[in-house]
Amino acid sequence: MKSKLKSRSGPCEIRRISRTQTRGFHRNPSGPLEIAKQSQGLSPGNSSNSSGQAMAEMIICLIVLPLFITAIVRFGQTLIIQQRLLMAAKHGVILRSTNLVADTYVKSEIKKFLRDGTPKMESSKITISLSKITYFGNPISKVTVGYKIKVPKFSNNFFKPFSTEQITLKEDAYCAHLRRLPGTPYTPDF
Repeated sequence: MKSKLKSRSGPCEIRRISRTQTRGFHRNPSGPLEIAKQSQGLSPGNSSNSSGQAMAEMIICLIVLPLFITAIVRFGQTLIIQQRLLMAAKHGVILRSTNLVADTYVKSEIKKFLRDGTPKMESSKITISLSKITYFGNPISKVTVGYKIKVPKFSNNFFKPFSTEQITLKEDAYCAHLRRLPGTPYTPDF
């Protein structure tokens, strides 16, 4: 028993399936109905257009996917560098706020921290500035730690669409000086 049926999605064919084809999954005594959509002009031998499209998509994916992965990795490295700069600035400002160490020692500790950690940072690209400010008459130490990195940028040149630009990542840290009289040993209040 076959009948033609017009539907919104195209012509369909309704046919009755025997009980042996369904293997007992349906309990309808008259037998289940199967709706099979008729092909709309595409035959199995006419798949050359889809294979060409798949190849074009694969080539685009092979070019674009590594760029995305590289961008994600580079972004993660930049975030790690910024967090390490902030940790180094906080460490330096706490050392400086005690008034027990010289500025050269603070700079050497910051450079040692950044040079020995992961990712390793080159000493020539690290910039450190130490300063003191006052806020309502209270002395405050400020430490700024910077690191120069290269980032990609778009250029106007058609033959060289990407170039690199060197920028400096900077992190600041502030800490009030610990109050103590000159010449007295440092004893924190508990």
